[in-house]
Amino acid sequence: NIGNRVCQICDGMGMNVQYWNRTKKDAKFKNVSLESLFINSDVIFITLANNSATRELITDELLNSMKKTAILISNTGIAFHNDNLVRNKLKKGELFGFGAELPYGTYEEYDGNVMITSEYAWFTKEATQRRIEILMKNLLSIK
Repeated sequence: NIGNRVCQICDGMGMNVQYWNRTKKDAKFKNVSLESLFINSDVIFITLANNSATRELITDELLNSMKKTAILISNTGIAFHNDNLVRNKLKKGELFGFGAELPYGTYEEYDGNVMITSEYAWFTKEATQRRIEILMKNLLSIK
């Protein structure tokens, strides 16, 4: 759902939106290979669920195939990519920018165009409602 919402927002800003997903979505946006996405994109948003099937997806080869003018944004922190490689690419001017949500960390840890924020992608109306529902079910199950 987060990736779909990112696509909608980017489309609303006039961006040419393409996406990669393990399963093709019935959407107005074009589904492309992961390789094509990294080679051709100006901005890449990583919105993956953190699980064993996704942790190895963003390889060094994919990161190295990005345009020097590209921006990498991750609302999943740095769990999915080689952060040392991203830092080196930023420092050498081989990546234009990087943004991430991290439970820790500061701008000073990176050289280049960087925006680090605390984690808050989960803080949506829908996620809050689900958390309340889970809490209520747990409370009501107490005997």
